[in-house]
Amino acid sequence: VNDENHEFDLLSAAKYLKQYGYLSENYTITSLQEKNYKDDILSQAILKFQDFYDITGDGILNNETIQLMKKPRCGVQDHPEKFTIYRDRVKWKHNKIRWKFLLGSWLDQKVAQKCFEEWARHTNLSFYRNETSPNILISYGRRYHKYSKRCMGISKCPYDFDGRGLVLGHSHYPDGVNEGAEPCYEIHLDIDERWDRNITNKSIPYGYTSLYQTLLHEIGHSLGLFHSSANPSVMYSFYNDSRSKLELEQDDIYAIQSLYGKPKRFNVRNKKVLNSPTMRTPTTTTTTTDVISLNPPNLCSVNNNIDRILVVNNHLYLFYKDWVWVISLNKKRIEPPMRLKDYIGIPELNFHDGGHIYQRPSGEIILFHKTKYYLIDSTNFKVQYEQPIENMGLPKISSYKVL
Repeated sequence: VNDENHEFDLLSAAKYLKQYGYLSENYTITSLQEKNYKDDILSQAILKFQDFYDITGDGILNNETIQLMKKPRCGVQDHPEKFTIYRDRVKWKHNKIRWKFLLGSWLDQKVAQKCFEEWARHTNLSFYRNETSPNILISYGRRYHKYSKRCMGISKCPYDFDGRGLVLGHSHYPDGVNEGAEPCYEIHLDIDERWDRNITNKSIPYGYTSLYQTLLHEIGHSLGLFHSSANPSVMYSFYNDSRSKLELEQDDIYAIQSLYGKPKRFNVRNKKVLNSPTMRTPTTTTTTTDVISLNPPNLCSVNNNIDRILVVNNHLYLFYKDWVWVISLNKKRIEPPMRLKDYIGIPELNFHDGGHIYQRPSGEIILFHKTKYYLIDSTNFKVQYEQPIENMGLPKISSYKVL
């Protein structure tokens, strides 16, 4: 060990390697005479750490290894032999996942919403906030802390925080241990960190830690991903204070799609049958729905008659009768028109005959159609649940039209 790193000795390294999965919990240093101390088990653990993080070394505790060990990081153990994906490919058994940020401020909620939206963009999962029965519960903790009674019980969390600077957060894999009728797993964040809640690409102030980058990483664990050795992957163990990018890296996208697949909403948009007149169904006794879908309206010819307009996640949605155009405000690109029944999944949805759609401050989309209202996930426009309109406290009605 170099003199400049005398405070980080082999004993410190052994504790670190035990904490993060490179040494057995039963491992102990039997001698503190470190000057001539030899231990093949410890050397192999150091070498495994060096190999995983592409550090030049041969099992000797060199300066580069020590400097990396001193960096702020996630408190979840590394599993270099298993790469990025959970060993038994344990994952969520359903693709609609509810989340809650316990006692989180409105800025915390906004950051969490942005994180879940980013994961949803790249996979066949949808997330929405639920205050009563979440599947993923996010909370702050300090040093010795416990699980939530309404999620993983009242027992002590086995992973203590250490105050500002080193362990930023930790989370639990959906490993089946806490499975039940309503499975719930927790994400804990160290309240002693100086959290920056910015969700733009601007740099983080010196001395602060990005809540977005940290929580985006911890959510990856809660979906079943292990640490990645690829820097600047979101699932890289160590906090990267120079990373201002909000999007997942390709390494993260490959990993999450290997568990849950690609987002299906892109498959719907790319179906060419909507624009192919050669696919027109011959006249039979069947309904004419498919024939209508083969003749989408021209946006330029109906632009003065648009029924509803919605802006969500930097996308402009133009609704006309039973059609929708999706326009990316960032890329300034218009997707081909799609039938509402295909895009949202509500039969006979037609805004020309009434109905209304808007986004709540919490992010969910509410849609009124006939005698029902629908909660829609803003990340993929899939219906989460539907309820009769009278459940909102309105009189029972046989038909309802919102102008």
